[in-house]
Amino acid sequence: MHSTISNKEVNLADHATTVASYLYDYKSASPHDRDFYTNQFFWYLLSACWRKMFNRISSWPAVGFMCQLTSALLLGFVDDIIDKYPWDSLSRERGQGDRTLAREITDNAESLQMLMSFGLASHPEYHSTKALVIAAKSVASGNGSTLYNRSTAKEFHCLLTAVHLGFAKSLYAISSNVRL
Repeated sequence: MHSTISNKEVNLADHATTVASYLYDYKSASPHDRDFYTNQFFWYLLSACWRKMFNRISSWPAVGFMCQLTSALLLGFVDDIIDKYPWDSLSRERGQGDRTLAREITDNAESLQMLMSFGLASHPEYHSTKALVIAAKSVASGNGSTLYNRSTAKEFHCLLTAVHLGFAKSLYAISSNVRL
């Protein structure tokens, strides 16, 4: 389904009503209908919130953050930090978010590879998700203890970089195609 991105501002009362309606309908929907509601809600959120998201992702603090993420990789700081980090101090307990993220990574392993190219496209050495997918499969099946560990830390950093840069590029494409 294709939707048109609007230039119209949505007031808070209308936005809250729409979100509440979506949550109510989603909660009472069948699993098949939930996919439909999720798709519709995605397009609504994108249409209603793209400008605010674009302003945030293109702000100086966000640009600085993305620059730091990228520089840390290119200058080798990530490897140094991983080597020095006290990994034994991390909790070994899995939370609900760990399992949810593990399932998402496992279910979308192929798409994850494509997403990684949004990061440092000219540096394919930062596109690997092998350790992350292996750990995700282990956590999703209940065998692994944590998703974020010494062997996945660099791939997580690359994924975070790719997500931020891909998100910024996508919002920039929207802003370039909306008549202001």
